Amino acid sequence: MNNLQHCRWFKVLLFFLVFCIYSLKAFALPIDWNGRFGLDLNLIDNYNRMAEETTGNRANGSQEPAYLAGSDDNGSFESYIFSLNPVIIINDAATFKAEFSNGYARGGRLGDSSIKSGHANNSFGNALHFIDSTSTQNSSFGLNKLYMELYTDTATFVLGRHTSHWALGAVINSGEKLWDRFSYTRDGVTMKIKLGKFSIYPYWAKMGAGTSLTKATKVEEYGFSLLYDDTDRDMVLGLLYSFRESGPGATGVQSVIADPNGSNAVDLGETETKLIDLYFKKAFGNLELALEFPIASGKLGDLYQEAGNVSYKGKAFIFESNYKFNESILVGLNFGQVNGDSGASSSYDAMFLHPNYKIATIMFNYNMNGFANQNTSVFDSYITNARYIKVYGHWITGNWTWKGAFIYAQALEAAKANSLAYNHSTNVRFSALEDQEKDLGFEFDLGFDYKWNEQISTGGSFGYHVVGDYFAFNNDPAVNPAAKNTLAIQLRAGIHF
Repeated sequence: MNNLQHCRWFKVLLFFLVFCIYSLKAFALPIDWNGRFGLDLNLIDNYNRMAEETTGNRANGSQEPAYLAGSDDNGSFESYIFSLNPVIIINDAATFKAEFSNGYARGGRLGDSSIKSGHANNSFGNALHFIDSTSTQNSSFGLNKLYMELYTDTATFVLGRHTSHWALGAVINSGEKLWDRFSYTRDGVTMKIKLGKFSIYPYWAKMGAGTSLTKATKVEEYGFSLLYDDTDRDMVLGLLYSFRESGPGATGVQSVIADPNGSNAVDLGETETKLIDLYFKKAFGNLELALEFPIASGKLGDLYQEAGNVSYKGKAFIFESNYKFNESILVGLNFGQVNGDSGASSSYDAMFLHPNYKIATIMFNYNMNGFANQNTSVFDSYITNARYIKVYGHWITGNWTWKGAFIYAQALEAAKANSLAYNHSTNVRFSALEDQEKDLGFEFDLGFDYKWNEQISTGGSFGYHVVGDYFAFNNDPAVNPAAKNTLAIQLRAGIHF
């Protein structure tokens, strides 16, 4: 052996010894293991939402989901959700945290490979604030979180890949609940400062690494949240400001909006978007009121190839309320409005709420295109282009919670004959040949949750959607389809430890 080989082997041995020593120290550190695992069974009758299947090619703009050859319009699948969250306390000044999960959207369907991608139906990925799926890995085993918390006298610093949550979770949602499959995740630094009743969280993050080390290919975000929490008055006021930009060479920032000729997605290039999200919550005895008002704006680059730098104007209004009669009975009223897009080239106006934010068992809960299309996920569903109202009630007895709800919704934007329109479920801009109705329909939901103990819970839900004529649209004047109602049943069991 020559001296160079001896040197190499010496380095290998040295690194191995250092690794062993630090590994022994690491194993001596206290580790708190948290996580979740759940299984559910889903049955969907008539996910097509039309009385008859359209034969041949479907026209652009059709609301009818795709079919597999020889299949019917009934779907069923069993899925799981899994995440493991180790917490290592280094010392009084530092903690290390992580989250591991399996497959896309923290899980997958029983019987599949658990490496399914679900981004085909997402809107703009890294360009927009409201659709960010850093944590939804496509690999069989992925790291959703990997960060450390450093504690000082003046602030707590969070460094690494971590989640964030704001207000009602309608836009920025950390996904901490048992059945939350998604989370708003960013790689960067967050500074948490508390001054009396005020909490100030400034942050900076990378949302896309780019194809080179130059700034021209990066996607960055920075901003802050300011929260005033007065427990004496049962009142919370908050403001979130976020600014995101991508360089002109950011090839990972794409539009999947096809033009009327069906061209492929193109890189957006340079974009600048900002989000202002207002939050208010107030309690009056047994009555609780809360509202969230996100407003998005900016420039979306080459979203429409023929229009150049397209402006972005999206907003939503979400209101939640509940009244607790006693320890057993609670009733509530929720309503909201989430903007859609008309299809015009001058600007893009649609807003998409976070996929964890649900209001019904069927409506806005499933991506119906995911039942037959393996390139997208049935879980990629967002509240968008809708004005809705929900009345609900809970009856709590012992470990049982029984639920009932009524939901009604209308679309804000619908296709108009002889003009451009936008299909919000497929992100396709198309030339409308006929008018489309705005009625999304109404839904009746029943469900229950049984809390076996603090860690184990089971439940079920039943939904019946009286489908509105909005979903009977197929953009073909020669065909006059009729809407057909949809029924869904879900049974689930999970552990949260």
